[in-house]
Amino acid sequence: MLGRSRRFIGWALATSVVLLLVPAAAHAQVVVKVSDTVNFRMGFQLQGWADYNQDQISEGYSQNFFLRRVRFILAGNLAKDVSFFFQTDNPRLGNAPKALDAGFLVQDAFGEWKVFSNDYLILDVGKMLVPFTRNALQSTSSHLALDGGTWTFLQDAGAGNGEQGDAGRDVGFQIKSYLASDHLEIRAGVFDGFRAPANAGGASARNPPRFVGRIVYNFFDTEKGYVPVGTNLGKKKILAIGGGYDTQGGFTSPATATTPAGKGFEAYGADFMIDWPFGPGDAKTGRDAVTAHVDYIHYDGGCRANSAGIVQSNCLIPGLQRQEEIFTDLGYFCHVINLQPFIRFEAREFKDTTQQTKNVRRYMGGLNYYVTPAAQNMKITAAWEKIVPNTAASTVLTKNTNHFVIQFQFFYF
Repeated sequence: MLGRSRRFIGWALATSVVLLLVPAAAHAQVVVKVSDTVNFRMGFQLQGWADYNQDQISEGYSQNFFLRRVRFILAGNLAKDVSFFFQTDNPRLGNAPKALDAGFLVQDAFGEWKVFSNDYLILDVGKMLVPFTRNALQSTSSHLALDGGTWTFLQDAGAGNGEQGDAGRDVGFQIKSYLASDHLEIRAGVFDGFRAPANAGGASARNPPRFVGRIVYNFFDTEKGYVPVGTNLGKKKILAIGGGYDTQGGFTSPATATTPAGKGFEAYGADFMIDWPFGPGDAKTGRDAVTAHVDYIHYDGGCRANSAGIVQSNCLIPGLQRQEEIFTDLGYFCHVINLQPFIRFEAREFKDTTQQTKNVRRYMGGLNYYVTPAAQNMKITAAWEKIVPNTAASTVLTKNTNHFVIQFQFFYF
């Protein structure tokens, strides 16, 4: 097995070296202009993964080539102060169990209206990322450390009901506001959340909606738009602190096999981001930069474990026990060679003592090579991850496992 891992790493390094010779492409935005106020632009994202993931039982490796993301993007202005964003995806296309004829979905679809013809009050309507933590909102095309957090969207599904979301997205209404010369950003929304099914007591969807809010302050350069960037490659000076809250009430009616009762769901989080350029260079070509990002999330699906350690089901998300999640990554971009080594750490810790055998930590290290650093149109990432479960556990497998990934990103928007 060690020989197989070495062959995989050797192939990955050889491939990366060859692609270092690929020339950088120029960046320009294609815009279809209908009038002075109506225009459209299109984009595309493809992330191909070569993924070797070790399992705890056999210690063998699941070996997959698949498309982590393949997206078509369309955005534009429909009238003065009225715009839209639309994005499709077919996530993990080809990953085991392999099904190349399934998985297409509408990832994002919302309209936006600047109510007072400025950024003081903006209304979004449709399917979108809910405004929670930075990692939950962050652009997938610019992740520093390969991908988003492993446990960033635990509220979406979970065993039982979950918020019935889609990778942090939900359907609803959101307001955004940029204040203090755009340094202060406020987002708040009302979303569908979990919709209760019909039962003998009446029609479906009689439960309360989901409420999500976020506030963030940028001390130097500002960040505006749908999603923040994971790493700016020395083109911006970012120091941002933010926090978010996500909640949905429970039910007053008695629980049934399909409808929970009792306490609702809540989650709160905080995040810190620094993306600091230094040395020679400019905003166009980029500069050397240090990027560091920390996300903290506390989840509570509403249920508690009894004295026997059995989690009760009288809450909105029985499968989401009280727990805390930490995500952090750190990287250094060397703009002369377009190379960015990074490290990443994640931890998941349960609050109830009877559940702490499920605690786990994940350590990652890797490299990003930017063939087109001006816009991250072409990026190659090589990463190795060590997954470490709670070594004190006596009722679960405690073997450490490895995860190797090579990613090729093709992106334009």
